[in-house]
Amino acid sequence: SRICELHDEAMDIMNKAIELESEGRNEEALNLFLRACDLESESAYLVEKNEVNEPSRGMLFLGAASLAWRGKEYQRAERLVCEGLSGFPTEKTKQDLRQLHDEIKFKIIAEETAQDLKEAETEIRFFGGEGVGYGRILARALMQKVDALEKMVARTIQRKSGLPFENHPKKHIALPSYQLNVEWAPAGSFGMRVRLTQKLAEPISLIAPTPQEILDEVVNNIQIVSTGNEEDLRKKIEDEEYCAHFVSQAKEMLPDGKTVKNVGFIGSKKSFTTSKTKKELSAEIEKSEDASLHSKKKTPEIHTYKGWLRLSDGFKNRFVLSTEGDEKPIQIHVRDALEELAKKYFGDLVEIKCEKRGTKYYLKDITSLQ
Repeated sequence: SRICELHDEAMDIMNKAIELESEGRNEEALNLFLRACDLESESAYLVEKNEVNEPSRGMLFLGAASLAWRGKEYQRAERLVCEGLSGFPTEKTKQDLRQLHDEIKFKIIAEETAQDLKEAETEIRFFGGEGVGYGRILARALMQKVDALEKMVARTIQRKSGLPFENHPKKHIALPSYQLNVEWAPAGSFGMRVRLTQKLAEPISLIAPTPQEILDEVVNNIQIVSTGNEEDLRKKIEDEEYCAHFVSQAKEMLPDGKTVKNVGFIGSKKSFTTSKTKKELSAEIEKSEDASLHSKKKTPEIHTYKGWLRLSDGFKNRFVLSTEGDEKPIQIHVRDALEELAKKYFGDLVEIKCEKRGTKYYLKDITSLQ
């Protein structure tokens, strides 16, 4: 009876905290989340640790840890997760506790690391999944994400320097003017520290951005893409080619759900983590686009194919997909903004989404199946 009373009171306070949070009264909400955590923790500790009392015990500790997390007491949240795992939680509760633990660890690392970050530095961490362990990550997954990051940084430099979008930015982005370095971050899942430096003796334009401006914008814009708010990004990046290029490369940074389950960014000003996969995000964006086009009574004809991406046929922005079976190879037209993405997957087995216009197919998205 006492356990139920404490839990019910905690839930009532939590609901009030959520309401305050929605009104922007964050400090008041924070205090209520911690008060609710006190009550939920008390109820959890009253439950004896044995299999008979599951799943109740595990669920109570999961609730208490979640409230501590929302109240930003991450060390406390970590202890509560460990208490929940120390019993006999069900597989589902165990999975939820571990997922919350990953998020808590990221917040703890972010708090400890952000103070030590120098100007124009950020940390990226990968955790969960078959391809990530403490201090290790599958080579292909790492190279794919570092390549995407380098391209986003290069195009951001080009755009903020007032230069037009072109297929070969290195012609004018004297990357000697900027240098992107990667070093391994302190252990904790797999992390890398990214440092961008600028050689002031070699400015590429009179309005060349500082390294801090570049990295801040790249991290902020990746977060926007990870939430699926492409409209917000279009307001920030008005040039259509630059925007499409950034979205395509930012998706490459997202988890795949199998090799990497979570990706986190730790900056001097902002930290966030995402578990949303490229496939999930693309589906959400496609659904939103379909609804928008349907309201305008325009429905594009979208086709999905699997096959091997081959070398271009010699024409600019035109590639060939050799599909499985005896089907005739498909010529794919690729806009400038997506050419770098397509080139990355030459020779790979891929799944592509194309929009058919008349008799031609135009690339919308591409995902490796290897």
